[in-house]
Amino acid sequence: MDTQQQAVDSRNPLKCTRCEHVWPRRDLDKLPLRCPECNSPYWDKPRKKEFIYLAVNEAKTEMKIGVTNNLSQRQCHYNGEGTGFKITLNVEGNRQLEKDLCARFAHLLIRGNEWFTYSEDIANYLVSIGAKPRVFTSGAGLARLRWAKATPEDRKRNCDHMARVAKEREQFADIAPDILRLQAQGMTLANIAKQIGCRTGTVCRKLKQYHAAQSSH
Repeated sequence: MDTQQQAVDSRNPLKCTRCEHVWPRRDLDKLPLRCPECNSPYWDKPRKKEFIYLAVNEAKTEMKIGVTNNLSQRQCHYNGEGTGFKITLNVEGNRQLEKDLCARFAHLLIRGNEWFTYSEDIANYLVSIGAKPRVFTSGAGLARLRWAKATPEDRKRNCDHMARVAKEREQFADIAPDILRLQAQGMTLANIAKQIGCRTGTVCRKLKQYHAAQSSH
């Protein structure tokens, strides 16, 4: 590498947005594919906004300090696992802050590097650095919030959509007996869907709705 190339490299270092590693640029014509430190292919892509969260189990015996860019999705993950953990606090941060917090409370670790014995000290410290309580709304509550924030045009569009769905359901209820008769005669749902101009998946879904409506009567 000549002196001019070295001067250009020193003026234009590259920095990884994932691990914050800085290194000199070797090729002025193209960017490297990966970070030489963390090997991430997204080294030049900005990170999404991240949050440090504190999850506590129902028995208040364990806590977890984690990092995510989607708190609601992470809470749904805990619900799906059936672990009983609930995110109680969150503060904007990054993985470095998560590592610092885990190191600060390493004496409370029970397994891995982010699962801790329940301690008010962890919660109090998070609050001291700006953490706020996290309240998750149920599905019905979210629907009410969306409706309250919706514009008149959005509300009209939603009402029109619901009316159209109800009308389609009534129309399908009229032809459902014929579809069941053809199916009993050996015709496949794919052929039936082709005859009535619908997708096979749509016919299956409509039939399930029809059976559910019949069983409720």
